[in-house]
Amino acid sequence: MYLLIDDERDLNCNIICRDGWTGLTVLRAIHEQVTVLCMDHDLGEGINGYQVIVKAIKENILPKEVQIVSANIIGAKRIKEVLIDAGYTADLSGKILTRG
Repeated sequence: MYLLIDDERDLNCNIICRDGWTGLTVLRAIHEQVTVLCMDHDLGEGINGYQVIVKAIKENILPKEVQIVSANIIGAKRIKEVLIDAGYTADLSGKILTRG
């Protein structure tokens, strides 16, 4: 199952959450079914994508694949770096990270 946390994009995902808190709540509830998390950085008000990822790492609820879909270069880099620190490996594009 694909989960998209993004305030603007409509990608071909099973579930779309438009803000960070909702996305984190959904991820907590169904993390065992989520195979790919598509993550934006700038999510409007509330927490941003980096903060969602940090909380999800601490709670051990991230899927084996995270795709960074953010146009914010600095925000995307921060997400990538924290995922690599958590044991994920980036593909050549640097936008798809996997572990395990």
